[in-house]
Amino acid sequence: MTHASEARARALNARIYPLVQAFYAPPFLDMHNRMKEALVLLGRLDKTVVRPPLMKLSEAELARLRAALDTAQIATEGALGLPA
Repeated sequence: MTHASEARARALNARIYPLVQAFYAPPFLDMHNRMKEALVLLGRLDKTVVRPPLMKLSEAELARLRAALDTAQIATEGALGLPA
């Protein structure tokens, strides 16, 4: 691994780390619901289906996911100018 590729990997990790934190925040069992909601926010899924005993995410949690996607520079059009 070259110094440049290591620096690029560190930059990528720093960019997506807030999204990873949002997905795996407590309660840990909601991680899949968060990932599905992120896919809805990105327009990749039409809707999410949450099965009991899990519950739909709150508006505050959806706002945290939106903020994490923004921080990671991931949008409906793709990431960092790359097409979706």
